[in-house]
Amino acid sequence: MKQVQLVKDFAPRSYQQSIFANSLNKNSLVVLPTGLGKTVIALMLATYYFNSNNKKILFLAPTKPLVEQQKVSFENFYENSEEFNFQVLTGLVSPKKRALLYKEQDFIFSTPQLIENDIINRVLDPKDFGLVIIDEAHRGTGNYAYGFIAQEFDKAYTKILALTASPGTNISQIREVMTNLCINHIEVKRYEDEDVKPYVNKTNIKHIEIELGKELVEVKDLLQKVYNSKLEELKQLDIGITKPLVSKKDLLDIQIALRSKISSGEADENVWAAISIAAALMKLSYGQELFESQEIAAAYVYFHNFFRSGGDKSKAAEALTYDIDFRDAYGKIKTLKEKNILHPKLQKLKEIIALEIHKNKDLKIIVFNQYRESAQKIVEELSKIEDINPVLFVGQAKKGEFKLSQKQQKEVIQNFRDAKHNILVSTSVGEEGLDIPKVDLVIFYEPVPSAIRTIQRVGRTGRFNEGNAYILQSLGTRDMITRHVANAKEKSMYKALEKLVSDFNKLENKKVEKGLGDYINKKNIIESKQPSNEKESDLSKQLNPKIPIYVDQRENTDLIKEIYSIDELEVHSKQLDVGDIVITENIAIERKAKIDFVNSIIDKRLFPQLMDLARNFRRPILILEGEENIYTLRNLNPNVIRATLSAIAVDLRIPIIVTNNMQETAQMIRTIAKRTKKDKKEISLVSDKKSHSENEEMEKFISSIPKINVVNAKGLLSHFKSLKDLINASEKELLEVQGIGPGRAKFLREFFDREYQL
Repeated sequence: MKQVQLVKDFAPRSYQQSIFANSLNKNSLVVLPTGLGKTVIALMLATYYFNSNNKKILFLAPTKPLVEQQKVSFENFYENSEEFNFQVLTGLVSPKKRALLYKEQDFIFSTPQLIENDIINRVLDPKDFGLVIIDEAHRGTGNYAYGFIAQEFDKAYTKILALTASPGTNISQIREVMTNLCINHIEVKRYEDEDVKPYVNKTNIKHIEIELGKELVEVKDLLQKVYNSKLEELKQLDIGITKPLVSKKDLLDIQIALRSKISSGEADENVWAAISIAAALMKLSYGQELFESQEIAAAYVYFHNFFRSGGDKSKAAEALTYDIDFRDAYGKIKTLKEKNILHPKLQKLKEIIALEIHKNKDLKIIVFNQYRESAQKIVEELSKIEDINPVLFVGQAKKGEFKLSQKQQKEVIQNFRDAKHNILVSTSVGEEGLDIPKVDLVIFYEPVPSAIRTIQRVGRTGRFNEGNAYILQSLGTRDMITRHVANAKEKSMYKALEKLVSDFNKLENKKVEKGLGDYINKKNIIESKQPSNEKESDLSKQLNPKIPIYVDQRENTDLIKEIYSIDELEVHSKQLDVGDIVITENIAIERKAKIDFVNSIIDKRLFPQLMDLARNFRRPILILEGEENIYTLRNLNPNVIRATLSAIAVDLRIPIIVTNNMQETAQMIRTIAKRTKKDKKEISLVSDKKSHSENEEMEKFISSIPKINVVNAKGLLSHFKSLKDLINASEKELLEVQGIGPGRAKFLREFFDREYQL
C-alpha cells in the first residue's frame, strides 16, 4: 500500500497536534484565526486518512487561485510527492477525462461547483475518498454547493474537515454551517489561548478618525436632509411601518413586505407609492456611502447618472432629481470634482503610506477597499508618491468593468510576493485565504460590517513578525456605525462558539449518539456497515432501476439538486437544445418561475421558446413555479397575461402546470416520469426531432416558411384544411385567417407564386 511521507523538518505546533488528535474519526469544524496554520491541520489529517485506507483526498476551495495554491502546499509538504498524483480539476477538463482522473489521481483539488455537478452526473463516486477538506467553510450556508457535497460524502462514510477563520456571528448562523456540512465536532482557537500565544505575532489595530471638512459636511447634511424627507414621506403612508428605518437591511425588509402585499393582491395607491419611495431611499443611501466613505468622483459619477440621457431613468432616480436639496447637493459635488478635491480619507491614506514607506522602504502594505472604482482611484493617487509602486488586485467583474483573469491574479500576487510592487490595493477578493507570506501593514479604507471579513483582513498581517492594521473612518458618517457593528459581531461570534463547544463537550462526555442538528456519530461502525449497505444498494438498483431524465445544465442548480434527491430518478445534467427537462422521447418540460414568465412576455422570449418545444416534442409541458400572484408581478395589463396563457394552452396545445416552489416542481417531474416509466425509449437530445402525427408534419412544414410560426401554421391549416387549398388561396382568402394580416397575406401569396431559380 502506498504511503505518503511528510518532509523531515515537518514540526507541527502543539495546538495543531491537539486539534489533529481531537478531530480523528469525526466530521470536524476547525475555527482558527488567519495565519495560524489551518492548512497544516488539513495536511496532517489527509496524511492519516490516506495512509490508513489508501483512499483519495479531496480538497475544496471557493476560488481557482486558492485551489491551485493548496495543491502546491500539499506537494511541498511531502518528502515523496513525486510518487503520487496531485490534480487540480476545472471545467476545462471534459467530464469523460475527469471521470478517469478521479480514478487515477490520489489528491484532487477543485472548486465546489464542479464537484457538485460531477456527483449529480455520477462522474465522481464519494466512496472512493477517505477525506474531504472544505476550506473557507463559512460559505456553507443556504444552497451553496458545500452543503450538498458534504451530505453526499457523509452518506458514503467519508470524513469531513471544515476550515474557517470565522464561521458566523451568531449561534443560528454557525449551526446552519454545521448542519449543512454534517459536522459533529468543533475545535476553536483564538490568538489569546495559552497554547497559541507562543506562535502569535502581535497585531496592533489602530482606528484613524478623519474629519470630512466644511465643504463635504455641507453636502453630507444636504443628502441626509433629502434622506430624512423621503423617510418621513414613507412613514406618513399607511403601510404598517412599526420600527425606525435606520439601515439598508431595514429598507430591504420593507421592500420585501411591500412586494408581498402586491403579490397577494393587497396593493393600493399607498403601497405603490411606498415601493417607489423605498427604492429612492436605497439609491440615495448608496450614493451617501460613496460620498461619505469612498471618493468624491465616484459619488459624482453615480449621481450624474440620474440626470444624463440614457442613464438611470427609473422612477426612483427621477423623483430624486426633482428635489431641490438633492440638486443643490449634486451641484456642490460637481464643483468639488471639477476642482479635483480629494476625499480627506484618500488624502490621509497617501500621508500614512508615504510616511510608512519613508521609515522602511522594504515595507509591504495591503489596502482593502470594497469598491472597485475607489480602488482604481487609490492606485492612481498612490502612484504619484515617490518609492511607491502600487498594483490593483480585483476579481471578476460586470461587463465593461476592469477585471483580472485568474492567471493575472496569480501574477499580481507573485509580483507582490517578489517585491516588484510594495502596495497591493485589493477589493474583497484578497480577503479570503490567499497565501501572501509577509505583510507588514493592512489598511482598511473603510470598516466593514462583517466579523468574518474583518478577521480575514486583519489576518493578512502579523504572520511572521509584529503586524499593524489601520482602519480609516470618516467622522460623523456611517463608517462609525459600521465600526461598532463589526466589533459587536466579532464578540457575538466567539460567544456563540464558546456555547456550541460547551454543548458538544457535554454531549461527548455523556456518550450521547445524537448531537446538535441531529448528527449521528458513525465512529467504529463504518467498516461493518458499508459492505452490506453496498450489496443491499446494488440489489435494490437491479430490482428497481432508476428512471433517467435529462435536465439542462443551465437550469437552476437548486432544482437539479431537488430532483437528484429523489430516489426513483437518475439525473443527467447536460446542455439541452430545447426545453429545461426531457423525460422521454415525447415529453419535455419548459420550467419558468412566475416572474421570469412575465418578463419573457415583455422581452418576447416566451413564444419562440415554447414553439421550439412544440416543434420538437409531441407532449410539451409548461410548469409555472411560484406562490406569487402572476398578475401583479410587473406593470403588465392582466389581459395580456390571460391572452398569453390561452394562446399557450389553445393554440400551442401546451398544458400548463402550476407549482408553488422547487420542491413541488421536482415532485411533479417525479410523478410525470413514473407515469411514463413503461413507455421509456432511449432519449435523443438533438432538436428538430421527427414529428409523430400527420397534423404535426403539416404544421412543421408550414411553420418552416419565413414569417410563419407554429400558431400561424395551426390557424392556416385549421381554416383551409389541406395544403392544396392553402397554397391556392388568394390574398383576400388568406386575410380571413386570424393572425394573418395584410403583410403576411401578401408575403405568403408571393412565396407560393415564386418560381424556383436554377
